[in-house]
Amino acid sequence: MLLIAALVKSNNAYNSVQVLLLFVINFASTVFYPYGKSLPLAIRALFVVNPLTYIANTVRDGFNSHITLYDLYEVGLILFVTLFLLWLSKRAYERALLALT
Repeated sequence: MLLIAALVKSNNAYNSVQVLLLFVINFASTVFYPYGKSLPLAIRALFVVNPLTYIANTVRDGFNSHITLYDLYEVGLILFVTLFLLWLSKRAYERALLALT
């Protein structure tokens, strides 16, 4: 969201993009329904690229008391992606500040 805020110029555009993005991220993950072979290919593809899927699966496995090495790998990957996006957001924000001066 920080990256979008740094790139978009108006508040209305930011709010619209944010609501759309959060809607897709929430409903295209395994938070509300499980991943299965009976799902259409497009939805399974959305599940795979959605970071919330991996977070939801790890939390669900933690509640069921069977965290595996693969779950720890997923957490590490999510942490790496988060740090990378935070770095990109910082750069975009600094460029936006320079453009204002």
